[in-house]
Amino acid sequence: MNTAAEGFLQKSVVAAVLRELRSIYPDLPQVMIVGAICRDALHHACGHDFALRRTDDLDIALAVNDWAHYRSLTHRLEPVAGSTSRIRFLVAGMPVDLMPFGENVEQPDGEVTPAPRQDAMSVFGFQDVWKDSTAFDVADAGTVRLPTVTGYTLLKLRAWLDRIEHHNDKDGPDLACAMYWCVDPRSEGTFSSLVRDRLYDTEAGQAHLMACEFDEATAAVRQLATDAIGLLSPGRRAVLRRDWATGPEDAVLAGSLANTQLLGWPRYGDEQLRRFAAAVRQALTEQSS
Repeated sequence: MNTAAEGFLQKSVVAAVLRELRSIYPDLPQVMIVGAICRDALHHACGHDFALRRTDDLDIALAVNDWAHYRSLTHRLEPVAGSTSRIRFLVAGMPVDLMPFGENVEQPDGEVTPAPRQDAMSVFGFQDVWKDSTAFDVADAGTVRLPTVTGYTLLKLRAWLDRIEHHNDKDGPDLACAMYWCVDPRSEGTFSSLVRDRLYDTEAGQAHLMACEFDEATAAVRQLATDAIGLLSPGRRAVLRRDWATGPEDAVLAGSLANTQLLGWPRYGDEQLRRFAAAVRQALTEQSS
């Protein structure tokens, strides 16, 4: 799995972007790839080669020491004209979002306000996802970290909850991708076999199966969500549990999980998507998480 992810990253735009960033600023903060490139790398690593939704953006999370560390890099870069995020820069001809995180810049925890932004942006859970991520050497561009499937899922669970307040469900199809890698309805991937082994060979997995009335696919989704919230520190876990408990009804998430690019995935309105959504809420709100 790691070999497939590394191969994808080597062929992606990541190497060119990192080379330019390090040539501009040798003291580049440690880097973690998030967003669409992360999703696509994990998709390949899980054994799937069909295409997902295309995007021209690259999202990079920077583990910065302090705000001076971030400013020293971004002051050397050209902002993308017309971007309102104030964190998007042109690097190696690519629009790149540079998202700072770390205990010295998150105030309050999980939020950053990189100048010249006036409003905070969420980096909730980035520190926990970083600790769980995998390091890769990309060509001659240095080391980059990639979230695990669990870490990616956690980021998408938080992002979906934040954006759905504003009637934006763009993270739903990406969250469906993470579920797909575990469920693998066409049995063509490589990751889902590990998921099934845990369901049947561990006490926790068998508890998921029982909670889902031995619906294997739903149990796999429940296990994934449980793993995701389990990555968080106790304080952040309590926050996510609270926010999810008061969030939208399961039908809203179920509607967001439709993704026609996923081969063999349930269609919009399918009862299976409602079961997946209910399993997520159960996993994220139960006190044993």
